[in-house]
Amino acid sequence: MGDVKTEFGDSRNIKLPENSVDGIITSPPYSIALDYIQNDIHSFNDLGYDVLRMSKDFIGVRGNGRSKVELYNEDMKKAYSEMYRIVKPNRYAVIVIGNATYQGKEIKTVEFTIKYMESLGFKLIKNINKIIFGLYNVMKKENILIFKKEN
Repeated sequence: MGDVKTEFGDSRNIKLPENSVDGIITSPPYSIALDYIQNDIHSFNDLGYDVLRMSKDFIGVRGNGRSKVELYNEDMKKAYSEMYRIVKPNRYAVIVIGNATYQGKEIKTVEFTIKYMESLGFKLIKNINKIIFGLYNVMKKENILIFKKEN
């Protein structure tokens, strides 16, 4: 096994040079379907976090109605563009993501992710369907998308 380095930061603005990462494995937030801040608000408050400020920064928590989905997609485009920028050519980005239901409608985040990643220059190598256990009220399945950055 090689060396591993983990970083903490905002995936929409990664502080790493271009073509510097050997690979990425990520699972973007399901914030459209699950409000992480409200879900853990007591813990955040106990730890002294400014919940209002956090909600303005979290992907997928801002806005409501149609604008919430649009803001989520804008944030994800920034994150995916950053992934493309930092991954070395011929290396991989793996995204674990599923379609969410918001206001009774299915949000096609898997399709959106594939189309946008391919528009950046990634090639979808494999799409693995996976059943989710324990989130039945939010999501039933997710996909493991394996992309390769072409030269």
